[in-house]
Amino acid sequence: TFRLQVRLARAAGDSAPAARAVALPATDRTAAPPPIRYSGRVLVAEDDPVNQAVMAAFLTDFGLEVELVGDGEAALASLARSRCDLVLMDCMMPRLDGYAATAEVRRRERSGPSAPGRTPVVGVTASALAGDRERCLAAGMDDYLSKPFRREDLRALVERWLPLRPASAPVVAEGESAPSGIGRAGLDGAAPALDGRTIEKL
Repeated sequence: TFRLQVRLARAAGDSAPAARAVALPATDRTAAPPPIRYSGRVLVAEDDPVNQAVMAAFLTDFGLEVELVGDGEAALASLARSRCDLVLMDCMMPRLDGYAATAEVRRRERSGPSAPGRTPVVGVTASALAGDRERCLAAGMDDYLSKPFRREDLRALVERWLPLRPASAPVVAEGESAPSGIGRAGLDGAAPALDGRTIEKL
């Protein structure tokens, strides 16, 4: 919720400010294209609650099922209970870091009684030093994502590892509505008050 107070000068001869309702032309109410959705279950191993919230919001908006854990040991316990389609593994976590947890994931895949297949693991780290990507790959990770990242960076990574949801699947949840496009076009031909592209990124 936000409040805005604006001081306006009264026009000469007006006894009271006039209320004016402006309707957007029909061309300004075009629905935005349906969002791209993916299929799969993602395990996010991240010890920072703010980073957890941001990643979960992005991933669920992509149509994915998300499980959050706070360290490498919890990630291993989750993978032992049920299989997932992608793991986002923070490299620096308490108790068991992402490098050691990934190495254990690969050891279990090699030595398990039944071959479950290789689970894609993406290293997520705030460090952007030379050699960090190589260290992730050497630990058995399949990809690398540097923090801070943009929504589009995460979407591109998901696209590399997870399939698109079939076009016949619903893309708008019950109760949701498509954006009206108010931020894209101004009233009465004026310049837009809000930048729709920036809003979409947020």
